[in-house]
Amino acid sequence: MHNSQVRSDETPEQREVRLSALRMHRSKVRKAEKSQIEAFNKTINIFCDKVCEICTKRCYPHQVTNHKINLSTASYLPAELTSKGTILLCHRCKKHLTSKKTSGPAKAYWNNLDPGEVPDAIKQLTQPEQRLLSRIIPFVKIVKYDGLFGQYGFRGQAVLFVQDIFEFTESLPNILPRSTDSIGMVVITEHLENLNISREYNISRPRVYEALRWLINNNPLYQDVITDNDAQILQEDLIRVTQAINNENAQNNNQALLETATVSAVGEATNTNDAYKMINNSIRVLRASWHQGNNQVFNTNHAVSQCCAMVLANITRAAILAPHSWTNNILNTNMLEGDAIYAEIRQLSIDNPLSYLLLIRQAI
Repeated sequence: MHNSQVRSDETPEQREVRLSALRMHRSKVRKAEKSQIEAFNKTINIFCDKVCEICTKRCYPHQVTNHKINLSTASYLPAELTSKGTILLCHRCKKHLTSKKTSGPAKAYWNNLDPGEVPDAIKQLTQPEQRLLSRIIPFVKIVKYDGLFGQYGFRGQAVLFVQDIFEFTESLPNILPRSTDSIGMVVITEHLENLNISREYNISRPRVYEALRWLINNNPLYQDVITDNDAQILQEDLIRVTQAINNENAQNNNQALLETATVSAVGEATNTNDAYKMINNSIRVLRASWHQGNNQVFNTNHAVSQCCAMVLANITRAAILAPHSWTNNILNTNMLEGDAIYAEIRQLSIDNPLSYLLLIRQAI
């Protein structure tokens, strides 16, 4: 018997009982869904925001406990902690405080083990720029794992020896930065998909000297370094091995694609470049893998600001290779190069306040 026939034969009392049971069931389902969503949000909204007051380690809530200070067993604590009475500790520091040890934990903040945050002058250096400022240049093979944000790995062996660092530095070169033709660096790009990696090996002369000045003023191992203001720092000195493009074939391909696109415009043929996606019968579009405001890709802190530089990069590329033959990877490369252009011009503008760029901005 079909449900429709059963419902037509039921009495008003039976109908009310059925609807009441249905409402109760739906109410239970909604409560269960709400409970599951709340449990999910509660689970994922647990952050590593608790800080141990001794070692300053950042922990999750379940990794710390409140500990009441016992001055008889922890007399080595500084006054700013003992005055609190109760402090928040990670498990390791709590275990140390409850033991019979008479000295503070090895990682306690008052042992001056925290080097502080890495300054921007050092943080923004690329690998070649770091080698220009290194007093020791190791020979090591670095491998970047798959993916845009793949980690770096090292291949080969390493041997460590105990030595006096300060005595050792006396025999190191004391004239920096090095010249780019002496850093011994080879960049290999095996596939076009890896071209976005090459932007990590750009060299900026202003960045190098800014970092060197910071090291001389703040790092004891660089206090005897003499600045070479005439060092040869050229991007071209880096040995790069990339997939070559045959100019003759590229020109022929551009002409063929241009002719095909022209024919397509009058409806007699279509462009065979699969990188372009059809929007309608007359419009095709080529999209990059990310947008201009992606802070993970454009980690120079200039995301969304480099519009004109990206336009310049695309115009320059169009003069070399017809846009009809562009691929997704070429457009990605254009965006990365545009970001690098903007970062370079911005740095030059900061170093020279009277630069043409700032005059243009003031005029606008």
